Amino acid sequence: YVCSGADGSTVILQQEGPRLFLTARVSSDALVVTQSPDVSVQEGETGSITCCWNGTAERVGIKWLKNQTLIENKTVINQTTGSKNEQKNKCSVLIIENMTTGDSGKYICKVSVEIPRLDVVEGKGTTITVTARENITKSTLEGLCNVTSNLQRSSCVFGLFAVIL
Repeated sequence: YVCSGADGSTVILQQEGPRLFLTARVSSDALVVTQSPDVSVQEGETGSITCCWNGTAERVGIKWLKNQTLIENKTVINQTTGSKNEQKNKCSVLIIENMTTGDSGKYICKVSVEIPRLDVVEGKGTTITVTARENITKSTLEGLCNVTSNLQRSSCVFGLFAVIL
């Protein structure tokens, strides 16, 4: 038995005597989407994540979703190099400047190709975690410094910075 999928995949079930063999083949032109690994940044920093896909489609739709809400929708038009059989990896980068803790979440890239056939594939997602910057106060520094009670002023050294309390 042979079963062919609309995506170009093939499943073959073959019987030889009492044994059954199952073979699955995925077409080399199947759309595959990959995303960058999870990212941690601090508030105020710029974060970027990447979504890459294979294929030779001339026009690709890219949707970025954060926690299942659409945040960016764009179309990428690829320049052909003459070789229609050449499989290329194309990428889209989502850049978020001056990140806040509200930007934390799971970001999913959804890639769609309409020609030669409709194909929509989602990446597995990239989780961005934004941590708040700790405000350094005098009391924080006092806790970190070795303050001698009989001195009016104490000093501590943190790396290259000297702090006078």
